Amino acid sequence: MPKIDKIEGEEVVWMREIHVEKPNETYLLKKLIFKKTIYYALTRQKAYILEGNQIVQSADVSKAVISIVNKRKRAVSLHGSIPITKEIGDVIFMQNGEVLITFEEVPDADTLVKIFESIRKSEKLENFPVSQPETSIAKEVQENVIWKYGPVYIYNDNLWKLKKGYMGVKDSFAFMFKHKKVNYIVTNKQAKIVSEDGSTTYAQIDLQDCVVVSQNSSMMPIYYLGPLREETPRKHWDDKVMAGDVIFVKDGKPVMAFEEIPNPDILVDMINNLQKSYSKG
Repeated sequence: MPKIDKIEGEEVVWMREIHVEKPNETYLLKKLIFKKTIYYALTRQKAYILEGNQIVQSADVSKAVISIVNKRKRAVSLHGSIPITKEIGDVIFMQNGEVLITFEEVPDADTLVKIFESIRKSEKLENFPVSQPETSIAKEVQENVIWKYGPVYIYNDNLWKLKKGYMGVKDSFAFMFKHKKVNYIVTNKQAKIVSEDGSTTYAQIDLQDCVVVSQNSSMMPIYYLGPLREETPRKHWDDKVMAGDVIFVKDGKPVMAFEEIPNPDILVDMINNLQKSYSKG
């Protein structure tokens, strides 16, 4: 890892080296996978993605909120060492409902969140703005997908309930009889249940119009959770993870559910942080 103490004149408070697998785009070498080394860095005001000493992407995160999504286990090589299995997560910085920058596959995501929140807390008073009349222009934020889980099975006879209100997505024997595959999706504006190919939206709700809670959480083997199983090394399929339902509540009534989601509390925290980010803009 290159020794970088400052970036654009600011002291680096956190930095990690990440080895990202990239397929070769050359036709004859298409099946070969090459590793690309990038660096994530955080100063008190900005987040950076670097290749060597070159800044690839940066964002002012001084007014952003931070959240972890897509926690999972994966073989990770740290500083060129022999790969070991670690829990990784994608860290997103959000402001006004917009994702400013994403650090993917961070092995110590919880540590990064604690450092970032500590910086914001220490600067909260000294940077508190003086009250003054404001003239603001509403910014149109483009909708983009932040979190996706699927495909999962949904019972055909339950589809109509999606337009009527709360539904239990799973059904005993649904995997044996009539069923469809759907994806659960969270964008920076909405939560949705859509068809596997994305052509049909069965249910959706604006995130600013709802409260999100988790329930029915229990430890489940990874091999029961199809989408998670696909991205987990086979030797860890018997490992158990916390899984549960994420319920979207509007006007005191549950109107939509994502069922049997790995780490449902993480998704709830991410959505809550996203909702908070609208007031940070």
